[in-house]
Amino acid sequence: PKWVHQLPITIVQEATYGYMDSSEVKYVLKNNILEAVSEGKEILIPVISLGRSQEVLFSLKKWQEEGSLDKNVPIYYDGKLGMRYNKAYSSGELSSVRDDCRNFYPGNFTVVAGEEMRQDLVDNGKCKIILAPSGMGSHGFSQYYLQKFIKKENALIHFTCYLADGTFGRALMDCKKYDLVDVGGLKSKLLADVKTTSECSKHAKRDELISFLKDFENIKMVCVNHGPIHAKDIYATTVFNQVKAKNVGILGRQQFFRIDGYGLVKPFSSKLSS
Repeated sequence: PKWVHQLPITIVQEATYGYMDSSEVKYVLKNNILEAVSEGKEILIPVISLGRSQEVLFSLKKWQEEGSLDKNVPIYYDGKLGMRYNKAYSSGELSSVRDDCRNFYPGNFTVVAGEEMRQDLVDNGKCKIILAPSGMGSHGFSQYYLQKFIKKENALIHFTCYLADGTFGRALMDCKKYDLVDVGGLKSKLLADVKTTSECSKHAKRDELISFLKDFENIKMVCVNHGPIHAKDIYATTVFNQVKAKNVGILGRQQFFRIDGYGLVKPFSSKLSS
């Protein structure tokens, strides 16, 4: 409600992409996938079960319909939770989904039936596109495929979401080709191409976050949270310079803030003894 904009308020806000504006987003997914297909590569796309799975499938379908993506290239999906969401989206169970978006399945689409089929997809070496949760590669069947695909020179691993520190996806993105990667305690050489994009992410960019804050007239404090340390620092500085807020703080393991209905009461350091 608009009346909330006048209240004395403390806002906790993410800074995942606090270092970049929406105009800086590079739309590379389509070109990267189509280029890999033209080279006959095996493609693995780790996806989030809810939302990202359906959107990427819908994109593949659009590329097929416009003639960019060859319909002979098989597309597979491997993930039980993701398929539950796929069915919820396509069946009308979720009322928020537009009718023209319910049929998001591309042609030549197959759901992976079990271990035998999964193993065949890994072994056959044919050009294909596999989607599998989790998006960051640390859980689900994407973790299984990643462990196999990193050893394939003729493979593309393409992430579609933010990759948090400590995840397998982040570790791969921080590696260069032919570097050694730790896979379950074993060392393996990274032979596949690894790419990512921020175009699919639902995390707001810096300009969008600042635009949201500017609707509020009496901000007592902005607590910057979620994101790499450099992103939080850059975004906190931007908030300080562009928004009328009495206090700006960065949440993390080293600092805490006591706040009440009128903003900051007292800052604390986790290094202080109780």
